[in-house]
Amino acid sequence: MIVGVWGALVAAQAWVAVARGIDQTACPLRALTGVPCPTCGGTRAVMRLGEGDVVGAVVQNPLVVIGGALLAGLLALRLGAGRGLAVSLSRGERRAAWAASLLLVAALWAYQIVRHAGA
Repeated sequence: MIVGVWGALVAAQAWVAVARGIDQTACPLRALTGVPCPTCGGTRAVMRLGEGDVVGAVVQNPLVVIGGALLAGLLALRLGAGRGLAVSLSRGERRAAWAASLLLVAALWAYQIVRHAGA
């Protein structure tokens, strides 16, 4: 619920900024170095989803869109079934899951860097 409220507040703030023509860089890493972080474009992705533009949202930030969809699915499962999803992994499987997650974030970060290089 906290993530949902936070997301709604960020989307509302971004919508007001766009409506008023305010250019904003909320990412401290990008503001300081010019290098986008893995979640850069997340607010614009949420805005595109609000407009019904799923492809545009994924172009802005696939990590935020896919992660948000997974979290929404888990929340729906939790609310609909009244229970959470429990996964039991061995030590090796946990390491592999962490490695795969880190590789995914690194790939999406590289995508963000390449996408913003021309901007």
